[in-house]
Amino acid sequence: MYSLVSKRIHIITMNIFLTLFFTFLFVVSSCIRIPLFFSPVPITLQTFVLFLSLAVLRKKAAVSYLFYIVLGASGFSVFANGGSGILYLFGPTGGYLFGFFLSLVVFGHVIERVNHLKKLNAVDYSLVFLLANLLIYLCGIFWLIFTYKVPFEGALKIGVMPFVIGDVIKIILAASLSYKLIKC
Repeated sequence: MYSLVSKRIHIITMNIFLTLFFTFLFVVSSCIRIPLFFSPVPITLQTFVLFLSLAVLRKKAAVSYLFYIVLGASGFSVFANGGSGILYLFGPTGGYLFGFFLSLVVFGHVIERVNHLKKLNAVDYSLVFLLANLLIYLCGIFWLIFTYKVPFEGALKIGVMPFVIGDVIKIILAASLSYKLIKC
């Protein structure tokens, strides 16, 4: 009985620690950014952290990101470019912020379900991360089109094209690292 309770407490403690750790990583990764003079959306390491959080936390990954959003909306300067506050969520990057959350919810559940059927390998992780990234792009593009009246071609030019090569690299690195982390 005691060992069962002890094991359960250990699992809960690890889940809390990992959730807060990934929240911290989201904050740090938003500080590591490359501003683009032609786009309101900077290059950050947040998608890399998102991919790793999907692999490690699975369906709980969205909670970690939600903590990050709450911190930023509460006035802490945790968003890219040192932004904060509720209004930041409605700025040019709002669609991407929503896309991150949606990707974490959807693909966290996908990884959870698939993982019950088989152990994921690096190719599986790459595919999930690619689909999660496409969902983020879609949310970002639609946000730019409908909120800022940017034409579709323009939204692609400023909201997707500058990020494709870096995101492919992040997907490959995160998939490889995820496979090795989870395999252990």
